[in-house]
Formats: sequence, C-alpha cells, structure tokens
Amino acid sequence: MGDDSEVRGLIGMITNRPHKVAMGTIDGKRLAEHFGSAPLFVVCTVENGKVVEREMRQNRLECRGGSGTRKPGCWELMESLLPDVRVVICRGMGENAYVGLLRRDVLPVTVHEEDIERALEAYLKGNLQEDPRLVHDPRRGRGKRRADSMLPESGAKKEGGENVENMRG
Repeated sequence: MGDDSEVRGLIGMITNRPHKVAMGTIDGKRLAEHFGSAPLFVVCTVENGKVVEREMRQNRLECRGGSGTRKPGCWELMESLLPDVRVVICRGMGENAYVGLLRRDVLPVTVHEEDIERALEAYLKGNLQEDPRLVHDPRRGRGKRRADSMLPESGAKKEGGENVENMRG
C-alpha cells in the first residue's frame, strides 16, 4: 500500500459500486488525528461517485493499544460501529488497525488532509493522496510512525555491546 497509484486503483474499484466511507472526526468538519480515538465518525453512502446519504455515528469504544489497560481493538470498533463501511479515511492509525481493516476487506486510507469535505471530494474524484507513514507502530502510541519503530530504543545495545543513543533525534 505504499504507492499512490495502487491506492487510486483500489479506490477506483470500490467507487464503481455503492459503498460507505467512514471518516473519524472530532467535530464533523475536521478529520481526527487517530482512527481509534475519534469521538465521531461521518459515514457517507456513495453511489455513482456521489454522496447520497450522510450520517454521524458516535464512537463509545475508543480503541488505543499499548497502554497496559485493555481497550477494545479497532476491529471491535469496526464490527460494532462501522460494520457496513468499505473505506476508512483518517489522519493516522496503528499498524494493527491498518492490517485488521485490510483483512476485513476495508480499505484504510491515511492522509494529511484535515478538512473532511476536501478529503471526501478528493476521494470521490480519485485524487486522495495517501501517506502510509501515518500508520504508526501499535506499541509506540500516537505520533510515533512506523519508520521510527525500525530504530532501536534509546540505550539499547548494538551488536558488540555498544550503546545506541539519540538515533530518533
């Protein structure tokens, strides 16, 4: 999923059929920074490249991984709140949620766009720019991107016993 042309191709296959698109939001106007902690979801029914219905769904589950206390996984959010959705547009999500959505035949699209209307318009036109770097390592929490998770923890030992410091900048 790292190539924009792949995403556009998948979006094109989906948009040719009636389907629902969910966008996590904090206020109905701006995309939330993280899929699982979005308090609301704008869910649009799309037919023939146009929105024919729009509804607001409230997220009472708030899935976030990695903090020790058990919270519902994002797949539980999908099953209980968004079971009829085929596409999720958001500004960030954990890697487990991303893969879980794909396994449930839901296309996750992570974007920099903050405005829901602009993101939806770009999606409908097939021009939505995905950035897979907005998918973070599930053990690192929000704001830590997958690329960061490839680096060893500060203070970790490299081969030969040397300390690794300040690799994350």
